[in-house]
Formats: sequence, C-alpha cells, structure tokens
Amino acid sequence: MQLQTFFVDLLSLPHIQDPLARFAARSAAFLFFLVTRHSPLSLFTRACSSPSAALAMGILLVYAEFMLEEKDFQRKADAAFDDLKKRLLALGDEHGFDVEGEAGKLEVVFEEPEEAKFVISPNTPVREIWISALSTSFKLGWNDSRSAFVLEKTGEDLYAVMSRVISQQLGAQVTL
Repeated sequence: MQLQTFFVDLLSLPHIQDPLARFAARSAAFLFFLVTRHSPLSLFTRACSSPSAALAMGILLVYAEFMLEEKDFQRKADAAFDDLKKRLLALGDEHGFDVEGEAGKLEVVFEEPEEAKFVISPNTPVREIWISALSTSFKLGWNDSRSAFVLEKTGEDLYAVMSRVISQQLGAQVTL
C-alpha cells in the first residue's frame, strides 16, 4: 500500500513547481491513458503487482517534464544565437574577423593580430551556452530575471562576455 500512495503522490506532482511543466506531465499521463486504456490511477493501483508498469509511467512523467525544459532552452538559445550572429557579422566586417556556423554552433575566426578561433555552442543537457575563447571555457546559464544567458561568476551576459574576449583578442575595445 505504501507504493500505491507514493505513486498517487507522484501523479499529483507536488515536486513540480512550474505550472506549465506540471501541465505537460499531466498531459503525458493523459496521452498514456489514451494509448494504453489504463488510467494512471488504475496503473498506480496495480503498481504493487506490476512494478515495471509503474516505472514506465514514472519515466514518462519525468521525460515530459524535462522535454518541456529542453524545448524552452532550445528556443531561448536559438534566439540568442541568431541575434549574436547578426551582431558578430556586423562587428566582423568592421574589425576584420569571420563568423561561421549556424544555430548549433558559431565560430569566430581571427587571422590578425594572431590566428585564433572562438567557439560558441549550446550544451543542451546542462542547459548552458558554452564559449571557448582565449584558452578559457565560459559557461553561461539562463537567468530568468534578466531574460538572458549570464556568466554567473561575473554577472556578464552573452554579449558582454563576447565583447570582452573579442576586445582582448583584437587589442581594441569593441561592444556587441
């Protein structure tokens, strides 16, 4: 009976604070019902006799929660990459460096004053944008209050970090 209570609590989703994520998890449970013709509650009622079914439902609920977060991250990262690429292209024309790549990865390639390549890429599993520049790795996470990807250590957003490392590479102050 303890197992059944645990799974009923799981379905009520008290551990998911975000209403949209809770809605997505409950929607996944409803879709599960449509496909299997078993209500989540009846599945949980049978959980004592069928742990694999209970485990499958638990995995489905967790998967639905993370998929929503991943899609949200991807949408925000894509928007940031599109805007960053436009800004970098304009700055590159002015200061003589190239910008290559698409939403999945951007590369900033310098030939002068010395050859260098900066790589900016999303790291979806950890929900961060990673920048590799000047022999350093910068990991920026989403900050809801600023609606931007931010380097927690310094408080700089994506544009400030890129402005700083490009300025250091060029030996001249630039701003994205």
